[in-house]
Amino acid sequence: MIQSLSLSLSQSQSLLRLLLSLRVVVVCLALLMMLVVLGTLYQVEHGLYAAQERYFYSWVVLLFGFIPIPGAQSVMWVLFLNLTAAMFYRFRLGWRQSGLLAIHLGLMLMLAGGWVTRQTGEESFLSLVEGEGSNVSSAYRDWELSVWKPSGAAREVTGVDLAGLAPGIRLVAAGYDLPITVREAYAHSRAFTGHAHDHEPAARNASGIVRLEPAPRNRDPEADLPGLVIDVDVGGPEPERILLFGADTAPTEVTRGEDTFVLSLRRKRFPLPVFMTLIDFRKAFYPGTETPKSFASLVEVQVQDMARDVVVEMNEPFRYQGYTFYQASYSDMGGGLESSTFAVTKNYGRLIPYFATALTVAGLAVHFVMEMLLRGRIPVRRGKS
Repeated sequence: MIQSLSLSLSQSQSLLRLLLSLRVVVVCLALLMMLVVLGTLYQVEHGLYAAQERYFYSWVVLLFGFIPIPGAQSVMWVLFLNLTAAMFYRFRLGWRQSGLLAIHLGLMLMLAGGWVTRQTGEESFLSLVEGEGSNVSSAYRDWELSVWKPSGAAREVTGVDLAGLAPGIRLVAAGYDLPITVREAYAHSRAFTGHAHDHEPAARNASGIVRLEPAPRNRDPEADLPGLVIDVDVGGPEPERILLFGADTAPTEVTRGEDTFVLSLRRKRFPLPVFMTLIDFRKAFYPGTETPKSFASLVEVQVQDMARDVVVEMNEPFRYQGYTFYQASYSDMGGGLESSTFAVTKNYGRLIPYFATALTVAGLAVHFVMEMLLRGRIPVRRGKS
């Protein structure tokens, strides 16, 4: 027992020495450089999003399809653990090492900020026509199965995340007595009109689509269109088969008893803490060209019973409670109407990189000054005053 305990302590000490080693830092930095190069080359043919998922958001990357190397997630965690261990075991409290401690804290805070942004960050968009208002934004890449009743002045929509749906799953939309069974689910699909296969029961679709097939992933995930085939229990002897497609021109209705339900695939919605109304869109062009020089949106921002006008410009976003609204693009709707699209980000950790950078820079400055003083390169005047 004593021998096994000694072996365990020896292994723990060896692991700690390895974690504290500067060689680990060098290897991690070399891996990060390699991942950046590989990700940049991969982006050329597969797009930015695919490169991020493959090299920077993954734990392990299969190089050439069969050689495993650590992904950026793994490398970042090893760096974070290395910095943490070095701060607790290598440094001692004192003025001489205060700069190094600040540098390590700043780097640790920067890595932690990246993790917070990755876990809590949310990207969406809000498109408004002049005179239109909304307090809901739409996701760029995530979709949901939405169910609602067409009656009533206000539309109460229940959304089911499409990422969690697979063939065979049974569900009931929250708030509605409408049992649904998933038959086919495609994250990327293409739709066909005409005739369904003879061996398949006909699925009803408001846009005239009769069949779905899986499609290759687009370079830009925003262009991917999902598809869904579901059986809806309408209370009869047989369920009603419904086909839904991301590019449907109209939602599909089903009737169960005396209730009518509307089903559709739509981009996932996110509630916003403000109600924004586009009052006017303004743009300016370079002289003699159709190239926009600048464009801005005058919006009314309403929070509960308070409202104020805000101008959102290309380099001047509007921020509120962790949300940032950027002026992204616009469109001419014709008839004198224009629409404006805002990129909406929710990132409660957006200030962390600023604090981390300031702390790291301050640590570098303190360390440099302390080393110069200790080595006598900065003259210190001493004497009686």
